[in-house]
Amino acid sequence: MKTFNRDADPGEHVYYSDAVEANGMLFVSGCVPYDENDRLIGPGDPELQFAATLDNLERTLNLAGYELSDLVKLNIYLTDIRDIPAMREPRRLRFGDRVRPATTLVEVSGLLAPGVFVEADAIAVRGGGAAAVGE
Repeated sequence: MKTFNRDADPGEHVYYSDAVEANGMLFVSGCVPYDENDRLIGPGDPELQFAATLDNLERTLNLAGYELSDLVKLNIYLTDIRDIPAMREPRRLRFGDRVRPATTLVEVSGLLAPGVFVEADAIAVRGGGAAAVGE
């Protein structure tokens, strides 16, 4: 088992890894729309927040040597289910027509902090992701 953290020194208050690789799979912890200085990206803008969340997910995948095309499972948590349409364009831009991971979408009553509308976690398999759909 190998762990990965985007922050070189996550500090003693962090009791989890950004990702854990085990048995050929990468398990990515929840990603939120925060920048490298822990500032919320896109306050009040669900589309921008989802794009930033996917950016952070991709950064974590890349840190471990994976790509978005390696995703096999994506879990998305929204504080308002009516924000689903705001997810379409960021998802299309990142995944296109070929990456289609199994996806679960859940509406939740709250996330990390007030104003955070979306969080996503994922499972990836190197070279065996959902990019092979239809092949």
